[in-house]
Amino acid sequence: MPEKENSDYYNISLRAENEITKCMLSQFKKENKFYERALNLLYEVVDYLYQSKPSGPFNSTFAILTMLPRLFGTIQSIRVLTIKGYYYDAVILERSVVENLGLCVYLVKNEKEAKRWLTGKDIRMPKINMFDEFFSLVSRDAVKKGHGWKALYGKLSPYVHATLKAIGPTYVINIGDIENQSYKVEYAFPPFFDEKLVTHFALYPMLTLIMLVELFKEELKDRYLKKILKCLADYYSAVSKEMEILDGEKSYGE
Repeated sequence: MPEKENSDYYNISLRAENEITKCMLSQFKKENKFYERALNLLYEVVDYLYQSKPSGPFNSTFAILTMLPRLFGTIQSIRVLTIKGYYYDAVILERSVVENLGLCVYLVKNEKEAKRWLTGKDIRMPKINMFDEFFSLVSRDAVKKGHGWKALYGKLSPYVHATLKAIGPTYVINIGDIENQSYKVEYAFPPFFDEKLVTHFALYPMLTLIMLVELFKEELKDRYLKKILKCLADYYSAVSKEMEILDGEKSYGE
């Protein structure tokens, strides 16, 4: 990058963000449409819960309603970071969302802990177990304590702890000729567009809907259940087809 451009990194970044956003919204139209649909439905459901439970005891339900605005902010942030080309930071927030969904499940199961949390005290359960809490709720038969979802947690954790395992594939383009000990490293500074690093950002309002359906079954049954299940089924079908196409392309390439 020429020195003159180097000194104006701020405005270069702004222009790059705009270009990447255009590219993202063009190439990932379906993902963005599902995100819009799920987020709007999620807000409608949450607003209904707030209206139907305007006040109440200091309990787990109150704790979840208190946490929901924060979840909305984080879910929105994942999308914004992704469509602007800040993939690494989006992944950090992905782990945060799933941990918080797990915390909601844990607080429903543990009323005493919910009351502790509402007084500002820390939860005694390790964060790594929050993944199990959430995914055991949405996939009771498939999840075994300490197995599959801890692997996912392990995959996301390097981003939070800034390990080379996470930083390298995201920002390092070329490290030169290792064999001849020529270490001229080339870096990609954000924002940039990389289709391989784009996260399924529509997944997070979907997961939050799943959590609310499970925790507020009776309240949502007649009014929203069919609508939520249709949204989830449509997204699952679209993502499954996408995975089949990618697997087919990979097999063809091999």
